[in-house]
Amino acid sequence: MLEIIISALLPIVVTLALGYFAAWHKDFNSDQSTILNRLVMLYALPLTLFSGMLGVKRSVLLEQSDMALVLFISMVGAYIVVFVVSHSVFRRSKPIAALQALAVAAPSGPFIGIPVLGFLYGELSSIPVSLCGIIINLILVPFTLFSLSTYSSNKDGGNSKVSIASNLKNTLKEPIIWMPVLAFIILILDFEIPENILKSLKLLGTLQGE
Repeated sequence: MLEIIISALLPIVVTLALGYFAAWHKDFNSDQSTILNRLVMLYALPLTLFSGMLGVKRSVLLEQSDMALVLFISMVGAYIVVFVVSHSVFRRSKPIAALQALAVAAPSGPFIGIPVLGFLYGELSSIPVSLCGIIINLILVPFTLFSLSTYSSNKDGGNSKVSIASNLKNTLKEPIIWMPVLAFIILILDFEIPENILKSLKLLGTLQGE
């Protein structure tokens, strides 16, 4: 068991250590770090999730409805509980309560889930990782942004309308959202993509994520 835990977590520890060393050695400045983050969020991670989802059989995907429900209830439920307790009990403002709820209820599944769960469960790990990303970006983040925007508008005395729909529209444009959703649709329709294409996408995601 200890060997499994070390094998799953060691790549993350080594990556973080290299990141700290690179910052200490001043190999990258803040602008370059932003570019690397965009590279991961726009290409590497979406491609990895897309190819990983398509590597799962349709029958296996349809069997994961219970897991999807558990993730939804646990994440959204935790968000609501923390928000209510923070705002009603500790008298935090709604924006602060929303940020605290997001920090507690949103796991790092889309980022840490790939190396850890991927080591333990292989291609099947792409399903919970994708579901976590979709729940976070389509439900938790838009509500948090809506709370922050509404508070800012009221404080400044502005009349600009803040819409959850507009936040969702902008969120859906992000590759980390629409690529797993597209992969889900392709799987449901039972449309087969050539194996060579999937291997190419997976290779691109892996190379750019390193």
